[in-house]
Amino acid sequence: MKHLVSLVFFALALCAAQAMAATTTPPNGAVLTWHNDNFRTGWQQQETILTPATASKLGIAHTVPLKDQVDAQPLVLPRFYFGSDMAYVADESNNVYMIRGDGLLFRQRNLGAPVPAPFQCGNNGPNIGINSTPVIDWASQTLFVIAYVNVNNTTPTYFIHAINLDTLADKFPPIKVAASHTLTDGAALSFNATYQRQRAALLFANGNVYAAFTSWCDFEASFSRGWLLGWSWNGTTLAPLPANQLDDRRPPASRLLDTIWMSGAGPASDESGNLIFSTGNSAASTWADTTPCSGTGAPCSNIQESVVKLKGDLTEITGLFSPNPQYGSFTPDAVLMDQADEDLGSGGVLLAPQRGSSFFAAIAGKDGRLFLFNRSGTGLQFLQLRQGSPCWCAPSYFTGQDSVGRIVASQGKILQTFQIPATILSPEGTSTLSTGQDGGFFTTVSCNGGGVFGNCANTPIIWAVSRPLSTASTGVNLYAFSGLAVSGSYPLLFGPKQVGAWPNIAGNANIVPTVSNGQVYVASNKLLTILKEGGTGVLPAAEAAAVAPSTGGFAISGTLQAVNGSVLTLVNRDGKDRLIDDSEAMANGRIEPALTTGEAYTAIGPSFSSAGPLHADAIFRAKCRQHDAGENSIGAQAACTGDQWPPDRDPGQQ
Repeated sequence: MKHLVSLVFFALALCAAQAMAATTTPPNGAVLTWHNDNFRTGWQQQETILTPATASKLGIAHTVPLKDQVDAQPLVLPRFYFGSDMAYVADESNNVYMIRGDGLLFRQRNLGAPVPAPFQCGNNGPNIGINSTPVIDWASQTLFVIAYVNVNNTTPTYFIHAINLDTLADKFPPIKVAASHTLTDGAALSFNATYQRQRAALLFANGNVYAAFTSWCDFEASFSRGWLLGWSWNGTTLAPLPANQLDDRRPPASRLLDTIWMSGAGPASDESGNLIFSTGNSAASTWADTTPCSGTGAPCSNIQESVVKLKGDLTEITGLFSPNPQYGSFTPDAVLMDQADEDLGSGGVLLAPQRGSSFFAAIAGKDGRLFLFNRSGTGLQFLQLRQGSPCWCAPSYFTGQDSVGRIVASQGKILQTFQIPATILSPEGTSTLSTGQDGGFFTTVSCNGGGVFGNCANTPIIWAVSRPLSTASTGVNLYAFSGLAVSGSYPLLFGPKQVGAWPNIAGNANIVPTVSNGQVYVASNKLLTILKEGGTGVLPAAEAAAVAPSTGGFAISGTLQAVNGSVLTLVNRDGKDRLIDDSEAMANGRIEPALTTGEAYTAIGPSFSSAGPLHADAIFRAKCRQHDAGENSIGAQAACTGDQWPPDRDPGQQ
């Protein structure tokens, strides 16, 4: 009898799901992609249950244990399965989960063995599997996922899956990610999954699925390049687009990169289907030695430290902005940004929805400058910048009851909004979070927008998840702020409340809270936490008390003064000499290809004694670290010459 009841329930649930699929639009409150939409606004416009009054009564309703760390944002379909909300979560062991809104683990599927700690890059957890946020095509009821699989325990390979939303079964065999591109010398370069990290969220636009690629801690810089690939989708099959985007098209060199990572944010897509994204650092700038992109005035062969507008078919760059003197008189430029590892590409790009004749875009990067652009037409026109704190993050957006658009910045530890009534960023208010790791955090804004990008019909709520403070305090906390500034700050409605843990201190917790149908979903290390009004649950004891694993490592940073065989001399900010033996780093290929005296480097090794050199496992450029508002670390040599970095601070691309 019990089996008969289960079969009846399954049949009814399947019918309900099929009936839902027959509708042309997803259910109200659905979250199908990273940061809610292809503009990457982070704005949940269809939230009618959570209000400032109910948010203050929020509590943990359910906790669901998972197999591994989650770097992807949960996607949610309200009332999708027999009236139940359904969350789709993916972890770093290549598990995909269907989890009901009441906390029931409904289905689970594994897509293959993950790749363990590629190149020992400290940005990751112990495994890399599904690192990016998947995306849902509602019309075909398909979840697109890219999994990093250790084929035969020897060959890291990316596979793109088209997964049935009801069953988690593949609609056809997964497709191996492959591509090639012609370099400036005429040679063909093939995509090599070993050296590429698929971190940025997937995008579904123009009937295509897009995926961007980056590096592992900037290791293997002579092989890693930024790729943006696409596959056309007709509802039943995927086919690679004829063109792709390779950000650094130079012949093999000691340092390439130009990667697309954006702290997990996804490339954005505008009203015309153009893609807009940001890139990271490369070698010393080569702006003057190549033919400019059509209409951009800058080269397409090496587009580091840039915001890029690309046609949806990936055939042509039509707009490009980099903080370079040819784009204005502000300094420092991309050359210094490259030298200091101050990636503009640490930030995701926000596209503000059209308001009248205004089309805006915004981004902030590692150096803390928040840029505002006019994105209308085919180009990107710089409008204004505001100096803030460093950003391994991305802005959010909402429109208030006054019809004025607002950008929500989350740089450093500061939550700040700017009105954009014209072509300027007009500060409105700030609040502060208790958060750690690299500068920044991620937000989501909820309110009833009364339609697509309409005005908030109720008080907006700004949701934020902090990063862990230290190796001794690895918790992540949820905050909810009123979106209406009072005397220049935002009233705290809820929190801080611990909703998970992040023992992997070396890798930023790029957690995005998902708000849907009266509930807030937060995925962290081995856990999905679901909060709602009146929730009285608690975190599992193991997660509440999680601590960072011991790294057993040691790191020293300083300016390279001399090279004597295999021994390097670094000078720290106090003027003390530190000796580094680079033979191990040289043997395993974990060393900057062309060390330059006068530049700052970090050496990592198992132990250090003042009586002898550090035997370094890896040596690479130091990452500058100034996190206070208003400080600009570009060109500030002292910021790159600290001594004895804690091993939980992994330099390089984060």
